[in-house]
Amino acid sequence: ENNVFSSDCEQQVRAWLEGEKVDLIIERIGGGFTMVPDSNPYVLAHAFERWYEMLNDGGLMLIQTPVVMNGLVRTFVKKIQTEYVGVLDCSFCEGLADNVPDDLSVLRLRKLSGAPEKLPLLSPKEVRRIGSFG
Repeated sequence: ENNVFSSDCEQQVRAWLEGEKVDLIIERIGGGFTMVPDSNPYVLAHAFERWYEMLNDGGLMLIQTPVVMNGLVRTFVKKIQTEYVGVLDCSFCEGLADNVPDDLSVLRLRKLSGAPEKLPLLSPKEVRRIGSFG
């Protein structure tokens, strides 16, 4: 348990892994986004990138995401599902309200053999185009 947005936490995890990769990442970060100004989508994207780098081929990420970013995450998932068939498997369950404990948004991403080394995120232009994050 730690602050997943701190560079100290990332350094601790990487040191603990000693260059190894992991098969499962579970992040329950939705509540932590109350500490991020305006639920900044670039902070979320940076966290996704860091976790993806630590994931083995065949590995799975289950990530709680803020409901306010459903529009962005939905667009990201659609991109993965259309452009990365057979190398990334992705789905998204949309919650309705961040303040309802059992109604969370959750992203599931499996990194398959042949997946890109870097996580293919939405471009800043796409993020700006979506505009309203809800």
